Amino acid sequence: MNAKKINTSHCPRGLLKSNIFMANNSRKCNLIESDFLYFCILKDMRVELKIEGLSCGHCVNAVTTILNEMKGVENAMVSLPDLAFVEFDENAVSLEELKKAINDSEIYKVL
Repeated sequence: MNAKKINTSHCPRGLLKSNIFMANNSRKCNLIESDFLYFCILKDMRVELKIEGLSCGHCVNAVTTILNEMKGVENAMVSLPDLAFVEFDENAVSLEELKKAINDSEIYKVL
């Protein structure tokens, strides 16, 4: 596991007095207790998508809505000129499904 030590305040259940480790920078995690340590294990995946066709605030809102309405998407943030940051549960939705949802709009295209 690629883990790093973090401050317990970054963990949703951060009231622990032992060491907390996290798989990456996400603050959403499941807590697992071993004999000596607590681990904060990432439950969501984070991706950055480059999107063609974003030109205004309406475009940003449209793509944000497409992504946030998908089952398994925890959070989507879209910004000009061409980026979307998406946190999702890979057990509920795949990266390919995210891309397909955007591409199916026929206005925007994931590069």
